[in-house]
Amino acid sequence: MCLVERRAGGETGVKRVRCLSGEAVWRAIDAGMFDRKLLDAALKRLKHSPITRQPKRPLRELAKAPDMFVIEYRDGLKAFVLTLNGAVNEWGVAWKTTAGARTSATFWTQEARPYMPFTYLVKGTEKMFHTGQPTWPAERTLMTGALLDALLISKNKNGMAVPTDYLNFKYTSSWNWKQPPPPGRPSNQQ
Repeated sequence: MCLVERRAGGETGVKRVRCLSGEAVWRAIDAGMFDRKLLDAALKRLKHSPITRQPKRPLRELAKAPDMFVIEYRDGLKAFVLTLNGAVNEWGVAWKTTAGARTSATFWTQEARPYMPFTYLVKGTEKMFHTGQPTWPAERTLMTGALLDALLISKNKNGMAVPTDYLNFKYTSSWNWKQPPPPGRPSNQQ
């Protein structure tokens, strides 16, 4: 959400979603549903990438139960979110700019104690209490929850497309999601 809502014009609303699972994910990839080079770019950025860790084993052999979220936005953008359980336990992203350039990044996840998964959520809530102003758009929370609900309905219905007419709203965000990492030491040293 934090990346998609930052594109020119901000969030435009979502038209429909689908959740593909298992073999349907590999068929979609083989059929070229999205740019495979983007997936490879995201995987190469990971610290423990299956491409570098086990280069001779195909990704479909490593990820036994994959899921793919397909999100179609009202402005024509299509986003694909892959969960490659068994092969990937990090968060990577790749996208193509309107000029055609491919860009990728990773999201840092805390791998050390003290574990603080909700620290910045609580800090944002506290800021809202003190200022009386929302720390981030309430629309993001609505969009995220409703998207997950529709995607799980799709998954339950074997990947059927689920229209999301109720997500026909726009918003922009100036919230800075870049936060300093919390302190800690690697989990394997505890």
